[in-house]
Amino acid sequence: MIIFQRRAVRKRAALDLIYDMGTDELLQKARGQVLEMVDAGKQLAPLGNKTSTGSEEIEAIFRLLNARELQAVSVAQGIVDERLLRMFTNSTYIRDWKILDGFVHNLRTRTHIETLYKEFEQLAERWRTDGKWPLKLPWTKRKYWAIRKWLKG
Repeated sequence: MIIFQRRAVRKRAALDLIYDMGTDELLQKARGQVLEMVDAGKQLAPLGNKTSTGSEEIEAIFRLLNARELQAVSVAQGIVDERLLRMFTNSTYIRDWKILDGFVHNLRTRTHIETLYKEFEQLAERWRTDGKWPLKLPWTKRKYWAIRKWLKG
């Protein structure tokens, strides 16, 4: 009974996180700014060498990085259901890491802190290289839906 309650709580936490990030206007604006910079051909990696965080571009990058790190830490600590979170954010999450990878590496070099955004990196790389995705329904669920569809005619 307790196991099922824990699963339900983790799934609820994942849905809350997905909803909060989807409705956070500042985060959506920051991600939009980052994508606009990339679409305009701007290299983000050199911005990781800057010591000043007063620029609007750098603030947007940090807002997105912090949100992605929060997701990764929540998954690593078992607070949210990884499978459910991944169903909603898989390609976006991996794409964000590819975009921000150079920035983070330059930031780590400049600050001499190798663990900055490490959870984000590890989760994105694990999801990127996972050959088991997209998840397929277990055969029992596939059979259930097939029989249900057949009975409805």
